[in-house]
Amino acid sequence: MKYCTKCGKELVDEAVVCTGCGCAVGSAPKSSTSANSTKKSLREAARILMIIITVFSGFAIIPLCWMIPMTVYLNNRVKNDEEISIAYKICCLIFCGTVPGILLLLEDC
Repeated sequence: MKYCTKCGKELVDEAVVCTGCGCAVGSAPKSSTSANSTKKSLREAARILMIIITVFSGFAIIPLCWMIPMTVYLNNRVKNDEEISIAYKICCLIFCGTVPGILLLLEDC
């Protein structure tokens, strides 16, 4: 024998609808399967997004390899009031940022 999940009335095993409250019987296992399916889908989506984010983060680390030393170099030059080469200014324009590169190039004008 099985029981109604809504009202608790005892039902025959073949019952599809509860005779006491009229609710559908046997919907709980389907929702459990649906919940597992949803959980699995969410985990799969999270996994794919993590892979994409990791790949793009890896590409972002590469520019940092030259941006950090270039920033330290510029910081030291500015502190010591030393001349900055035109090659460095162009590299800064290309690799570090448009605005800082333009500002450095404009100091000669």
